[in-house]
Amino acid sequence: MANGTETSGMMALHDAARVAHEKVFARTIVLSDEAIDIIATTLARHVAVYGVQDGGGQPGRIAEWQLAAGAFRDAANRFELRDRALSITRLMVREPDLQRALELLAS
Repeated sequence: MANGTETSGMMALHDAARVAHEKVFARTIVLSDEAIDIIATTLARHVAVYGVQDGGGQPGRIAEWQLAAGAFRDAANRFELRDRALSITRLMVREPDLQRALELLAS
């Protein structure tokens, strides 16, 4: 994870996934915790996701290799590597990035 991001202009990933559901996926996906995890995975392909590793420290960007080796859990409130060696919480995205991704996904 790369360190150092400010939290202003950020949105919780679980909220971003709910917005994406409302604006893009409502006709095709029934809203549930699992759906939020799936939508978060889709968003992570288009926007940087930030979080706090193992419950402490500064928020940092989740690396591409980590995204490929892990999954979002608990309605996108937690990200963990498949071997559970790493847990990242306080997941966030930048609001401008989210808006661009929603435009792309809706087209």
